[in-house]
Amino acid sequence: MRRILSGLCALALCLGLLPARAAAEEAPLLVCAYSAPVGEGYAGVAAHVHTAACYDADGALLCPLPELAPHIHTDACYTVQRSLICPLEETPGHRHTEVCFAAVRGELLCADESEEHEHSELCYAWTQELGCPLAEGEGAHSHDESCYLTERVLSCGQLGLHVHDESCRDASGALICGLPQMEEHVHGPECFAYPEESGEPEESEPEPEKQSGSSLVTDPTADVESYAEWEMYYAEFPHSGIWDEDLLAVARSQLGYEESRRNIGFDSEWYLGGYTRYGAWYGRPYSAWCAMFISFCLHYAEVPEEAMPRECGVRRWIDELDARGQYAAAGEYLPKSGDLVFFDFDADGLSDHVGLVETVAERETEVWQLETIEGNRTPAVERFRYALTDETILGYGILPAQFAEAGESEAVSKLLAIRDETESLSQRVYETLEKSPLLRRFSE
Repeated sequence: MRRILSGLCALALCLGLLPARAAAEEAPLLVCAYSAPVGEGYAGVAAHVHTAACYDADGALLCPLPELAPHIHTDACYTVQRSLICPLEETPGHRHTEVCFAAVRGELLCADESEEHEHSELCYAWTQELGCPLAEGEGAHSHDESCYLTERVLSCGQLGLHVHDESCRDASGALICGLPQMEEHVHGPECFAYPEESGEPEESEPEPEKQSGSSLVTDPTADVESYAEWEMYYAEFPHSGIWDEDLLAVARSQLGYEESRRNIGFDSEWYLGGYTRYGAWYGRPYSAWCAMFISFCLHYAEVPEEAMPRECGVRRWIDELDARGQYAAAGEYLPKSGDLVFFDFDADGLSDHVGLVETVAERETEVWQLETIEGNRTPAVERFRYALTDETILGYGILPAQFAEAGESEAVSKLLAIRDETESLSQRVYETLEKSPLLRRFSE
């Protein structure tokens, strides 16, 4: 397979599929961080074996992709598994016991017919007659072949190349095949950049560091930020004391931020991602970061966790909000600014992504539009727009419409002070006019 991929790369160079400048003395920078689509049923990475295109002119590895040999499942990868599917237990059936019989009085056996004797139950013959409605052995069951399901189960332990097709989904479009989608990746022109195009001098690039346990080459110092930097910035950030306003203000301040393309690492065995400040703040710098972006904004907007919990996983977030009574399914609730919106892109009934509701408005077409701020929908924090009836919207996390602190917030205090000052000024003006000779003249 390695020879095949190397040959493909050489052929691509000959056919002009790779940039012509790749043959120049100055080696191109490989900037590709290809991964399969993220979500249920996806592996999160592509099968990849390093080829000549993955190295610079000096033989140093540039490729940010982990080396993962392609694997195609064969019959040897499966074992036959026989599982009991019968809901019945094995039983010999009904067996008659004494409770199945009833005593029946027969002929009189007593010969004493004197007036002083009164026949009792002991004077009669008795027999036991079967009164049970069940037959002996009725309900007996022994498992046969119809009680078992025989199926082939993948047991090789390797991720095989697989791209979902129609056979992988049911009639509703939900994924049912059980295999992760895994694609083989061959570098193309879009995977390369050149030093002068990257916007940074070549000599300023840090020396790549090879992470142990994988073939991933990355710079773990690139784009890294510190907790102290965030605290210093948001200490001066203006807060109104109103949750939704402050939350959206922090989120808007993040628009345009992008995950690192130079500092790339594994969050788990298969998830490969770029460093983000939101992941670093949460303690998972290379993880999928849509939920952590909003958690970051909630924290620095000073929304208390008692009002809106923090999470890094969208499905756990829904569960926690639902338990608090703060989750509503799409179609059952009209969202408002500051609410969370959960999406189900692959129609499997489970959330894949979360965004923040910025505005909800009725357009001229009489169609309600939802505008959001989202992270990790693309590699950057961006705005998106949806119809309120969009089928990918799964539900909403409801931000309580309260102020950010118990009791009167600073904003409320200011409003009340303005009201009191206005009332006081009005009273003074009235008293002044009342004493005016001009006003008395008019009143006479």
